[in-house]
Amino acid sequence: MTVKMVTALAWPVVVLLALVVLRQPLRTLLGRLENVETPVVSASFAKADEVAADISGALAGVPAPEPESAPSNMAHLMPLAATRPRDAIRAAFRQVRRALAARLPGLPSSDTELTDALSDAVLDGRLPNEVAWAVTQLRELLDQYLSSSEPVSPGQAYQFLALAEGAIHAIARSVESAAPTSGGPLPPRWAGTYNDDYPIELMINSWQGGEFTATMIYPESDTRTRAKGRVVSAADTGLEIAWTEDGYIKQGRRTVSFEGTYRALVIGGTMTGSWNRAGGQRVANFRLTASPTTS
Repeated sequence: MTVKMVTALAWPVVVLLALVVLRQPLRTLLGRLENVETPVVSASFAKADEVAADISGALAGVPAPEPESAPSNMAHLMPLAATRPRDAIRAAFRQVRRALAARLPGLPSSDTELTDALSDAVLDGRLPNEVAWAVTQLRELLDQYLSSSEPVSPGQAYQFLALAEGAIHAIARSVESAAPTSGGPLPPRWAGTYNDDYPIELMINSWQGGEFTATMIYPESDTRTRAKGRVVSAADTGLEIAWTEDGYIKQGRRTVSFEGTYRALVIGGTMTGSWNRAGGQRVANFRLTASPTTS
Protein backbone atom coordinates (compact mmCIF):
# COMPACT_ATOMS: atom_id res chain seq x y z
CA MET A 1 0.00 0.00 0.00
CA THR A 2 2.84 2.40 0.84
CA VAL A 3 4.49 1.87 -2.54
CA LYS A 4 1.21 2.53 -4.37
CA MET A 5 0.55 5.67 -2.31
CA VAL A 6 3.98 7.20 -2.90
CA THR A 7 3.72 6.37 -6.60
CA ALA A 8 0.27 7.96 -6.92
CA LEU A 9 0.97 11.06 -4.87
CA ALA A 10 3.58 13.82 -4.87
CA TRP A 11 7.17 13.07 -3.86
CA PRO A 12 7.04 14.35 -0.27
CA VAL A 13 8.81 17.61 0.53
CA VAL A 14 9.40 16.30 4.05
CA VAL A 15 11.95 13.80 2.69
CA LEU A 16 13.92 16.55 0.98
CA LEU A 17 13.74 18.67 4.12
CA ALA A 18 15.17 15.83 6.19
CA LEU A 19 18.05 15.41 3.74
CA VAL A 20 18.90 19.11 3.89
CA VAL A 21 18.58 19.58 7.66
CA LEU A 22 20.40 16.35 8.45
CA ARG A 23 22.95 16.29 5.63
CA GLN A 24 25.93 16.09 7.99
CA PRO A 25 24.59 13.27 10.25
CA LEU A 26 23.35 11.42 7.16
CA ARG A 27 26.83 11.33 5.62
CA THR A 28 27.90 9.18 8.55
CA LEU A 29 24.70 7.16 8.61
CA LEU A 30 24.72 6.41 4.89
CA GLY A 31 27.95 4.51 5.37
CA ARG A 32 25.88 1.90 7.18
CA LEU A 33 23.42 1.45 4.29
CA GLU A 34 23.81 -1.12 1.54
CA ASN A 35 21.71 0.87 -0.95
CA VAL A 36 19.49 3.92 -1.23
CA GLU A 37 15.95 3.92 -2.65
CA THR A 38 14.57 6.78 -4.78
CA PRO A 39 11.62 6.97 -7.20
CA VAL A 40 13.94 5.89 -10.03
CA VAL A 41 16.61 3.74 -8.34
CA SER A 42 15.60 0.55 -6.56
CA ALA A 43 17.55 -0.46 -3.44
CA SER A 44 17.36 -2.01 0.02
CA PHE A 45 18.27 -0.70 3.49
CA ALA A 46 20.53 -2.90 5.58
CA LYS A 47 20.01 -1.22 8.97
CA ALA A 48 16.94 0.94 8.48
CA ASP A 49 15.73 0.58 12.06
CA GLU A 50 19.03 1.75 13.51
CA VAL A 51 19.20 4.66 11.09
CA ALA A 52 15.64 5.68 11.93
CA ALA A 53 16.54 5.66 15.61
CA ASP A 54 19.56 7.88 14.98
CA ILE A 55 17.50 10.29 12.88
CA SER A 56 14.91 10.36 15.68
CA GLY A 57 17.52 11.55 18.12
CA ALA A 58 18.69 14.28 15.78
CA LEU A 59 15.17 15.52 15.08
CA ALA A 60 14.13 15.52 18.73
CA GLY A 61 16.11 18.71 19.29
CA VAL A 62 14.68 20.60 16.30
CA PRO A 63 12.21 23.28 17.43
CA ALA A 64 8.69 22.85 16.04
CA PRO A 65 7.23 25.93 14.33
CA GLU A 66 3.61 26.87 14.76
CA PRO A 67 1.55 24.92 12.22
CA GLU A 68 -0.72 26.61 9.74
CA SER A 69 -4.40 25.72 9.63
CA ALA A 70 -3.63 23.29 6.78
CA PRO A 71 0.15 23.23 6.18
CA SER A 72 1.54 21.96 2.91
CA ASN A 73 4.30 19.98 4.62
CA MET A 74 4.76 17.95 7.79
CA ALA A 75 8.03 19.54 8.94
CA HIS A 76 6.46 20.89 12.13
CA LEU A 77 5.53 17.32 13.17
CA MET A 78 8.95 15.74 12.69
CA PRO A 79 10.19 16.48 16.24
CA LEU A 80 6.93 15.03 17.61
CA ALA A 81 7.45 11.93 15.46
CA ALA A 82 10.86 11.44 17.07
CA THR A 83 9.51 11.45 20.62
CA ARG A 84 5.79 10.53 20.40
CA PRO A 85 5.26 8.73 17.08
CA ARG A 86 1.61 7.79 17.60
CA ASP A 87 0.66 11.38 18.44
CA ALA A 88 2.48 12.61 15.32
CA ILE A 89 0.55 10.17 13.14
CA ARG A 90 -2.75 11.32 14.63
CA ALA A 91 -1.80 14.99 14.14
CA ALA A 92 -0.73 14.37 10.52
CA PHE A 93 -4.08 12.91 9.61
CA ARG A 94 -5.81 15.91 11.19
CA GLN A 95 -3.90 18.08 8.71
CA VAL A 96 -5.16 15.91 5.84
CA ARG A 97 -8.69 16.39 7.16
CA ARG A 98 -8.16 20.17 7.24
CA ALA A 99 -6.96 20.18 3.66
CA LEU A 100 -10.04 18.21 2.61
CA ALA A 101 -12.42 20.42 4.60
CA ALA A 102 -10.99 23.56 2.99
CA ARG A 103 -11.96 22.24 -0.44
CA LEU A 104 -15.03 20.13 0.40
CA PRO A 105 -17.36 22.25 2.54
CA GLY A 106 -19.68 20.23 4.72
CA LEU A 107 -17.27 17.33 5.22
CA PRO A 108 -18.46 15.40 8.31
CA SER A 109 -16.36 15.75 11.43
CA SER A 110 -16.69 12.05 12.26
CA ASP A 111 -14.00 9.83 10.76
CA THR A 112 -16.50 6.95 10.61
CA GLU A 113 -18.50 8.91 8.00
CA LEU A 114 -15.46 10.00 6.00
CA THR A 115 -15.45 7.12 3.48
CA ASP A 116 -19.06 7.71 2.47
CA ALA A 117 -18.46 11.46 2.21
CA LEU A 118 -15.45 10.91 -0.06
CA SER A 119 -17.46 8.52 -2.23
CA ASP A 120 -20.20 11.13 -2.58
CA ALA A 121 -17.62 13.74 -3.54
CA VAL A 122 -16.32 11.42 -6.28
CA LEU A 123 -19.84 10.89 -7.60
CA ASP A 124 -20.47 14.65 -7.61
CA GLY A 125 -17.27 15.23 -9.57
CA ARG A 126 -15.68 17.23 -6.74
CA LEU A 127 -12.92 14.72 -5.97
CA PRO A 128 -10.92 12.40 -8.25
CA ASN A 129 -11.12 8.67 -7.54
CA GLU A 130 -7.38 8.43 -6.92
CA VAL A 131 -7.40 11.06 -4.17
CA ALA A 132 -10.44 9.51 -2.44
CA TRP A 133 -8.74 6.12 -2.52
CA ALA A 134 -5.46 7.48 -1.14
CA VAL A 135 -7.14 9.29 1.77
CA THR A 136 -9.21 6.20 2.57
CA GLN A 137 -6.09 4.04 2.63
CA LEU A 138 -4.35 6.60 4.84
CA ARG A 139 -7.31 6.49 7.23
CA GLU A 140 -7.08 2.68 7.41
CA LEU A 141 -3.35 2.90 8.10
CA LEU A 142 -4.07 5.38 10.90
CA ASP A 143 -6.57 2.93 12.42
CA GLN A 144 -3.98 0.17 12.35
CA TYR A 145 -1.42 2.28 14.19
CA LEU A 146 -3.89 3.57 16.79
CA SER A 147 -5.44 0.18 17.52
CA SER A 148 -2.23 -1.85 17.64
CA SER A 149 -0.82 -2.90 20.98
CA GLU A 150 2.67 -2.83 19.48
CA PRO A 151 4.69 0.39 19.86
CA VAL A 152 4.89 2.68 16.83
CA SER A 153 8.45 3.52 15.82
CA PRO A 154 9.66 6.98 14.75
CA GLY A 155 10.49 5.47 11.36
CA GLN A 156 6.85 4.44 10.90
CA ALA A 157 5.75 7.91 11.95
CA TYR A 158 8.07 9.56 9.40
CA GLN A 159 6.65 7.30 6.70
CA PHE A 160 3.10 8.29 7.64
CA LEU A 161 4.05 11.99 7.64
CA ALA A 162 5.45 11.63 4.13
CA LEU A 163 2.27 9.95 2.89
CA ALA A 164 0.09 12.57 4.60
CA GLU A 165 2.07 15.35 2.96
CA GLY A 166 1.68 13.70 -0.42
CA ALA A 167 -2.08 13.42 0.15
CA ILE A 168 -2.34 17.12 0.99
CA HIS A 169 -0.44 18.04 -2.18
CA ALA A 170 -2.69 15.78 -4.25
CA ILE A 171 -5.81 17.35 -2.74
CA ALA A 172 -4.55 20.84 -3.51
CA ARG A 173 -3.64 19.92 -7.10
CA SER A 174 -6.64 17.92 -8.13
CA VAL A 175 -9.82 18.89 -6.34
CA GLU A 176 -10.29 22.28 -7.92
CA SER A 177 -9.13 21.11 -11.36
CA ALA A 178 -11.30 17.99 -11.55
CA ALA A 179 -12.75 17.75 -15.03
CA PRO A 180 -16.54 18.17 -15.32
CA THR A 181 -18.56 15.09 -16.24
CA SER A 182 -20.45 16.94 -18.97
CA GLY A 183 -17.48 17.27 -21.33
CA GLY A 184 -17.56 13.75 -22.83
CA PRO A 185 -19.55 12.06 -25.58
CA LEU A 186 -21.79 10.18 -23.13
CA PRO A 187 -24.20 11.14 -20.34
CA PRO A 188 -22.40 10.82 -17.01
CA ARG A 189 -24.92 8.65 -15.13
CA TRP A 190 -26.11 5.16 -16.05
CA ALA A 191 -28.19 2.59 -14.14
CA GLY A 192 -29.43 -0.93 -14.91
CA THR A 193 -28.81 -4.59 -14.19
CA TYR A 194 -26.02 -7.13 -14.48
CA ASN A 195 -27.03 -10.66 -15.51
CA ASP A 196 -30.65 -9.45 -15.74
CA ASP A 197 -31.16 -9.27 -11.99
CA TYR A 198 -28.32 -7.56 -10.09
CA PRO A 199 -28.50 -3.71 -9.96
CA ILE A 200 -25.39 -1.85 -11.07
CA GLU A 201 -24.63 1.78 -11.84
CA LEU A 202 -21.90 3.58 -13.75
CA MET A 203 -20.88 7.17 -12.97
CA ILE A 204 -18.49 8.72 -15.51
CA ASN A 205 -16.45 11.27 -13.55
CA SER A 206 -14.13 12.84 -16.14
CA TRP A 207 -12.97 12.70 -19.75
CA GLN A 208 -9.58 13.27 -21.33
CA GLY A 209 -9.72 12.78 -25.06
CA GLY A 210 -11.25 9.38 -25.68
CA GLU A 211 -10.49 8.08 -22.17
CA PHE A 212 -12.55 8.43 -19.00
CA THR A 213 -12.49 7.73 -15.27
CA ALA A 214 -15.59 6.35 -13.61
CA THR A 215 -17.15 4.84 -10.52
CA MET A 216 -18.96 1.51 -10.51
CA ILE A 217 -21.72 1.29 -7.91
CA TYR A 218 -23.35 -1.87 -6.54
CA PRO A 219 -26.32 -0.44 -4.57
CA GLU A 220 -27.49 -3.67 -2.93
CA SER A 221 -24.12 -4.36 -1.30
CA ASP A 222 -23.01 -0.75 -0.70
CA THR A 223 -19.87 -1.33 -2.77
CA ARG A 224 -18.13 1.21 -5.02
CA THR A 225 -15.09 0.75 -7.21
CA ARG A 226 -12.73 2.89 -9.30
CA ALA A 227 -12.78 2.35 -13.06
CA LYS A 228 -10.96 3.55 -16.17
CA GLY A 229 -12.22 3.24 -19.72
CA ARG A 230 -11.90 4.37 -23.30
CA VAL A 231 -13.80 4.73 -26.53
CA VAL A 232 -13.00 1.70 -28.69
CA SER A 233 -14.75 2.89 -31.85
CA ALA A 234 -17.35 5.40 -32.97
CA ALA A 235 -19.73 5.02 -35.88
CA ASP A 236 -23.22 6.01 -36.98
CA THR A 237 -24.52 2.79 -35.45
CA GLY A 238 -23.28 3.68 -31.98
CA LEU A 239 -20.32 4.17 -29.67
CA GLU A 240 -18.32 1.16 -28.49
CA ILE A 241 -16.62 1.59 -25.11
CA ALA A 242 -14.68 -0.59 -22.68
CA TRP A 243 -13.64 -0.15 -19.06
CA THR A 244 -12.01 -2.03 -16.21
CA GLU A 245 -12.21 -1.73 -12.44
CA ASP A 246 -8.93 -1.38 -10.56
CA GLY A 247 -9.73 -0.91 -6.88
CA TYR A 248 -12.29 -0.24 -4.19
CA ILE A 249 -13.55 3.18 -3.21
CA LYS A 250 -15.71 1.44 -0.63
CA GLN A 251 -15.81 -2.31 -0.07
CA GLY A 252 -19.24 -3.34 1.13
CA ARG A 253 -20.79 -6.78 1.29
CA ARG A 254 -19.91 -7.64 -2.33
CA THR A 255 -16.47 -8.79 -3.43
CA VAL A 256 -15.61 -7.57 -6.91
CA SER A 257 -13.25 -9.29 -9.33
CA PHE A 258 -10.90 -6.85 -11.06
CA GLU A 259 -9.67 -9.47 -13.55
CA GLY A 260 -12.07 -8.61 -16.35
CA THR A 261 -13.37 -5.96 -18.74
CA TYR A 262 -16.76 -4.39 -19.40
CA ARG A 263 -17.46 -3.92 -23.12
CA ALA A 264 -20.57 -2.12 -24.32
CA LEU A 265 -22.31 -0.60 -27.31
CA VAL A 266 -24.05 2.70 -26.64
CA ILE A 267 -27.00 3.68 -28.85
CA GLY A 268 -28.77 6.81 -27.72
CA GLY A 269 -29.59 6.43 -24.03
CA THR A 270 -29.10 2.65 -23.92
CA MET A 271 -25.88 0.76 -23.15
CA THR A 272 -25.73 -3.01 -23.68
CA GLY A 273 -22.73 -5.25 -23.29
CA SER A 274 -20.97 -7.95 -21.33
CA TRP A 275 -18.34 -8.47 -18.65
CA ASN A 276 -15.52 -10.66 -19.92
CA ARG A 277 -12.65 -12.34 -18.12
CA ALA A 278 -9.07 -11.39 -18.94
CA GLY A 279 -8.85 -14.11 -21.58
CA GLY A 280 -11.96 -12.83 -23.39
CA GLN A 281 -14.46 -15.34 -21.96
CA ARG A 282 -17.94 -13.82 -21.68
CA VAL A 283 -19.31 -14.19 -18.15
CA ALA A 284 -22.55 -12.21 -18.08
CA ASN A 285 -24.48 -9.54 -19.97
CA PHE A 286 -25.61 -6.17 -18.66
CA ARG A 287 -27.93 -3.37 -19.75
CA LEU A 288 -27.81 0.24 -18.57
CA THR A 289 -29.83 3.30 -19.44
CA ALA A 290 -28.85 6.93 -19.09
CA SER A 291 -30.25 8.33 -15.86
CA PRO A 292 -30.45 11.84 -14.36
CA THR A 293 -29.73 10.47 -10.87
CA THR A 294 -27.84 7.63 -9.20
CA SER A 295 -27.69 6.59 -5.58
